[in-house]
Amino acid sequence: MMATVDASKVRNVGFYGHGGTGKTILLEHILHAAGKTTRIGKIEEGNTVCDYLEEEIKRQQTLSLKLTHIDWKGSRIHLADHPGYADFVGEVAASAPVLDSFVIVVDATTGPQVGTDTAFEYADTFNTPRAIFINKLDRDNVDFDEVVKILQETYGSQCVPLIVPIGAGEGLSGAVNILTGSDPAIADQVEELKAALVDTVAESNDALLEKYLEAGELTEEEFNRGLQEGIQKGLIVPIIGGSAQKDVGVTELLDLIATSFPSPLEHKVVVKDASGADQEIAPSADGPFLGQVFRSFIDPYVGQLTLFRVFSGTLRTDSDIYNVTTSSKERTGKLYMLNGKEQVQVDHVGPGDLAAMMKLKHTHFGDTIGAPGCNLQLPKIELPESM
Repeated sequence: MMATVDASKVRNVGFYGHGGTGKTILLEHILHAAGKTTRIGKIEEGNTVCDYLEEEIKRQQTLSLKLTHIDWKGSRIHLADHPGYADFVGEVAASAPVLDSFVIVVDATTGPQVGTDTAFEYADTFNTPRAIFINKLDRDNVDFDEVVKILQETYGSQCVPLIVPIGAGEGLSGAVNILTGSDPAIADQVEELKAALVDTVAESNDALLEKYLEAGELTEEEFNRGLQEGIQKGLIVPIIGGSAQKDVGVTELLDLIATSFPSPLEHKVVVKDASGADQEIAPSADGPFLGQVFRSFIDPYVGQLTLFRVFSGTLRTDSDIYNVTTSSKERTGKLYMLNGKEQVQVDHVGPGDLAAMMKLKHTHFGDTIGAPGCNLQLPKIELPESM
């Protein structure tokens, strides 16, 4: 049984990006940094938490969406690993509408690729806040500034460095948050980036921009508030430079997720009521349960697993629920949170939680599930046309 976490401290994050950018290994290092695992798995050894299917071990690549979760400095963070190749874009489409934030992983040796474009398109479609993690800065002949420049040219000037690497290639020795830290080796660069960040924050908010143009500066309080709001609304995209393999930028990324990404209570939930009219609901742990199924699959050991996201309310073990989509009653049985192939039994789940149930008879992908008597329908999850 897991401890209850206040919904304002819950985060759920999808890790997206082109195939081979290092998403699965980044998650290995995140799990280890949070004390969830005692050793770091390797793709070539076939022992990572998220790539556990026989075919994935054989091909050495992620083929389907996987879930895991950690506790970090008082926050519960759900992490969703996704395949990066275009053949498996359905896995991205299935989860993008139910996640509150994205981390888009970019390979420093290649810059943005097709999978980067896809991740940005889904983030734009659902207006999802995002951050970019530039990985593999420990490789030879990589240039952080050059990759940042290409990202800004491709996706806009709102993509701004927040956590920058110290050194590059074999000389990569760490990362610094330009607002809270410094290093003599990059002091001039940090000051330059801070000034650019103030401009970006001012431009993200009309009232702040007016004040900035009049006074020529923002107070610390105005800047911090503007930065938080900008990140949470997706108007500012922070860039983190690092290397999963060398554990550089990993804990800084986790701090950013815990402190700056939105909680499920800030997720705008629009549903259709019984008459078909749109209605916005304010998520809360105390309201009636409302969730949506975003994946269903057969586990070789336990049978059918149904993955769902809680949008509002609290669902407890052995509860009656109502499938609004199929107009049928179900009973939950046991509830689980997944850690790769491992199921962790919990006695309840609340807003923002990504969880699993077994042996549901009438519930399938995309269905809206709620408390008995619920008549609210969440938007259908659209999958891309098959090639």
